[in-house]
Amino acid sequence: MTRILLLKSSPRGSASYSSMLADELVARLRELHPDAQVHVRDLAADPLPHVTAEFASGTLTPEEQRSPEQRQALELSDRVLGELQQADIVVLAAAMINFAIPATLKNWIDHVMRVWVAFTYNEQGPLGLLNGKKLYVVAARGSSYADPVQGEWDFQLPYIEKIFQFMGIVDQQHIVVQPTLAGEDIAKAEIEKARAQIAAIGSM
Repeated sequence: MTRILLLKSSPRGSASYSSMLADELVARLRELHPDAQVHVRDLAADPLPHVTAEFASGTLTPEEQRSPEQRQALELSDRVLGELQQADIVVLAAAMINFAIPATLKNWIDHVMRVWVAFTYNEQGPLGLLNGKKLYVVAARGSSYADPVQGEWDFQLPYIEKIFQFMGIVDQQHIVVQPTLAGEDIAKAEIEKARAQIAAIGSM
């Protein structure tokens, strides 16, 4: 059975382009994997709390030595990290907020980026531990960051790409919709391009 984790992050709810296209991408994946089990975590509708001092100290403390406060602080993190560990495919709907990712998505990353679980270190440096997964990123942005000058302000997609690579998830496909605020006709054309990319998944 294929396990798909769908992560949504846009505060725009049903008006979100990234969430809409991520739903369509999951539908395409279910066509390819009829046995798929899909788990949805909407980080905007149900945001995770910020990490605390007990969380930070608990991640650096061996499990058997953690205090009750540290265990409680890590309980939710264990749950969302387990969702990521169990997934074969991750579909991330990523809005751009102030040139970067939403705070709700950053909170999720803080909960799953745990040493000895998501990554570790060896003599060569950092080593990702969540290998063998496929990541699809649907990134929506109001402006276009395709040219080098404007691209210097893109702290959304490069960050997502690197942070998942750090955890060992190197098999990635990015579907970018931009600029969504340049007029209805342009936005519709970009959405159709994204839909063509989604339809082509699995056809190669």
